[in-house]
Amino acid sequence: MNDYDLDQLLDLWQAPPPSPSVRRALAASLPVRPRRLFGLRVRWLAIFAAALVCIAAADELLTNPELGRFYAGWDNGLYMRTIRMVSPPQAQMHWWMTGAGYSAGGQGTLHGSADMHVRSTKTFYGYEYRLEPIGGGEYRIAFAPLQLTTLQRRRGPFQLSGSIAPSPALPAPQSVPMGQPVEVTIYQDATSRVYDQLLFQWGPFSDWPKKQGSARHGVMRLVSPKLTIDGSVVQTAGGNPGSGPVAWLHLPGAGRYLIALDPQGNARFVEAGRIDGNSIEFQSDGHYFKIVCAEPITPGASRPVYVYHQQTFESVLDPTHPLTASPFFGNAGPASLHVE
Repeated sequence: MNDYDLDQLLDLWQAPPPSPSVRRALAASLPVRPRRLFGLRVRWLAIFAAALVCIAAADELLTNPELGRFYAGWDNGLYMRTIRMVSPPQAQMHWWMTGAGYSAGGQGTLHGSADMHVRSTKTFYGYEYRLEPIGGGEYRIAFAPLQLTTLQRRRGPFQLSGSIAPSPALPAPQSVPMGQPVEVTIYQDATSRVYDQLLFQWGPFSDWPKKQGSARHGVMRLVSPKLTIDGSVVQTAGGNPGSGPVAWLHLPGAGRYLIALDPQGNARFVEAGRIDGNSIEFQSDGHYFKIVCAEPITPGASRPVYVYHQQTFESVLDPTHPLTASPFFGNAGPASLHVE
């Protein structure tokens, strides 16, 4: 899922209220005579238990300073874990809806970046870093302000909407202490501070995230997808686009074709083909599409797929990015959030 899809989800999602029929059925199922346990009404015990759960959840939210984690590893065996933190922990309630972006790469001289996207103000906060080898298995790290070109590369072909805020005082160049965290402030005002805690070591961390396994029910996973349109092979850009409840194919100038297993009541998705093992076949706009992957796309038997041709997708792409002129795949959130 990209920022465009996530912004749609955050703008559209509302917790649905229970329907009148559900309320009536629940009321009818309740006994007329109050049940008691240890001399107390069961209803009051249930309310008390729910209150304890809410208090525990609130306590966790108000005492846990962690906003998220990012892991990176390089071919030479150096690994990094970044934990985004907020101080005081209570300020997490203000920052938990922000977006986060990270990158890491390079050989010899290693480099990376991190940012925080405040969608309400369309503002990016962040930094960049370089790791220079200094011998003996040690590195020297130097920080620099986040650059617009870095954000543009990371967002791929999508338009960048927003501005970069000036960086707080960045740490001075220093030797990387293996096993000791290096802190970098991303944002700070009179009431709170958001910062990253970078930790380096040789070899992976014990909590290193596991790779995505085989296909899961309700989710499509495209591994090395190959595309043909009307029987002709079409060269696509990128590698494995990941997995999600909706997969999509972009065609230059035509927008994207969103493919869902469950349309979730979204009338824009119409039944257009089938998914079977490693392949998806569907028809749209008078053309026949076939996507064949190296591994099963979703488990289980053959089933129908629903397709929505979203032509307005072109408006969120950066026309100057070379990927915009190429067919490429992606994944997105549930079908219910996709609108024109």
